[in-house]
Amino acid sequence: MSSIGKIFIVVNFALACLALGWASNHLETADNYKQEKADLQVEMDDAIQTKDGEIEDLRNNLNTEKTARSSAKSELAAANADRDRLQAELTREQDRGNQMSAELATMTASLQSYAESNDNLQGRWEQSESNLRSEMGSRRDAEQAQGTAEQAQRDAESALSNAQDQIRGFEGQVTSLTKTNSQLEIDLQALVEHTGVSVVEIANMPLIDGAVLGVNAGVAPGLVSINKGTADGVKRGFTFEVYAGAKYKGRVRVVEVQGNMCVAEIVKTVGGRTISQGDAASTRI
Repeated sequence: MSSIGKIFIVVNFALACLALGWASNHLETADNYKQEKADLQVEMDDAIQTKDGEIEDLRNNLNTEKTARSSAKSELAAANADRDRLQAELTREQDRGNQMSAELATMTASLQSYAESNDNLQGRWEQSESNLRSEMGSRRDAEQAQGTAEQAQRDAESALSNAQDQIRGFEGQVTSLTKTNSQLEIDLQALVEHTGVSVVEIANMPLIDGAVLGVNAGVAPGLVSINKGTADGVKRGFTFEVYAGAKYKGRVRVVEVQGNMCVAEIVKTVGGRTISQGDAASTRI
């Protein structure tokens, strides 16, 4: 073989080796690219799944926040409603306080008027006594006169009789008023001592409407139970007027108070009418 042939053989062999190396390297690079692409796809899938989870968490957190805000708004609305209700109750209590103060002022004025009337009657009685003494003096003077003096005597006697009638009338009024006042003071003091309720509380009894739950006639003077108690403002010593429709039956006085009921003793009945279960009961008529 010639040298040129050998050279061609060597060159062809080298080229074949180079081609084989290039092909081998290219296949390896292609395999690496496929693996990298697969790995990258896995990473992208993992990243997408992670982001989807984060997005879902954010959505859940957003829904939780919306629920919390809605609950907070509801609580705020309830708090505002409670505030308005309490304000309305405060206003009602203030109105009741003002009404009680006005009623107390009215009672005070009535007592003052009674005292003034009593003083006025006393003054008129004293004036009548003075007039009587004056008329008696005129009578003595008239007995010494003639003619017209006798007529003056008769006039004086008539005036004296009228004055005496007035005095007796005034004395009767004073006695009656004094007895009435004394009896009222005794009854009021007995009621205060018996129940422990102050005069102001008795005078300012609120309007309470209820009904008779039951009657026990076996205990003198008779007991009734009423469906109103401390929750409704009832106190010992309060009185209820009992009636059925337009028929008034009598009066009872509270001796024991519980939460939603009270027990009262019968203090007055009218015309033999019997207090029965279902009758209406009210602190005022």
